[in-house]
Amino acid sequence: MTKPPRRKSRRTSISNQDQPFSACRSTVVKLLAKNGIDLNRHVITSRDKSAKALNKSLSIKSAPQGFTKSRLPFFMECEGVNFYISSAAPGVRVGAHSHEHGPVVRFILEGSITFRDTEYSTGDWIYLPEGAKYSFEVGSRGASFILLYCCCC
Repeated sequence: MTKPPRRKSRRTSISNQDQPFSACRSTVVKLLAKNGIDLNRHVITSRDKSAKALNKSLSIKSAPQGFTKSRLPFFMECEGVNFYISSAAPGVRVGAHSHEHGPVVRFILEGSITFRDTEYSTGDWIYLPEGAKYSFEVGSRGASFILLYCCCC
């Protein structure tokens, strides 16, 4: 049995760009302040003009060929972050509530939700600071999320 010819990898070598969290945090804090955003007070979403501009400023230049990569314009400082996967049926309404143990991030994997009169769908995200009241309605196709909480919600 002969082995198929080996294909050349299109992957480029990447220099190690790892930095401690404090350095990344500092970069994000400076950019947020420059744009008048306070993570302790402001909800930020992937649809905000300021967030789109910040994503460009936070792009990672060492991504492999064919990839784009950008640091998101927020971070979570808490004892630990819990990750959840959640799904919702079409039309479900989540009433106003808040999380009092740290910020929450909602990444939409599929489907959609309406939050503050804007529809968010696959690939969108919403950052909510600790204590921010919010509500939303699930779209007609339902929705699946990855959620990040600083609590065991």
